[in-house]
Amino acid sequence: MTTTRVYPVPGRVVRHPETNEPVPAAGLEVPRAGYWLRRIMDGDLTEHAPAAPAKKKKEEALNADNV
Repeated sequence: MTTTRVYPVPGRVVRHPETNEPVPAAGLEVPRAGYWLRRIMDGDLTEHAPAAPAKKKKEEALNADNV
């Protein structure tokens, strides 16, 4: 069976059906099967890794200069 890596959409919590643990923000390798595909189609999970917040890094750099 093929697998895919899923990530929670911000503001959503999806629990693993067997462990009842939430899918971590870092993602989770899961089988490409009905339960997970439905969560993706419902918009609760995505197969795309979240982008790193560039704005936060820029603000940190500006704050470091002001210290």
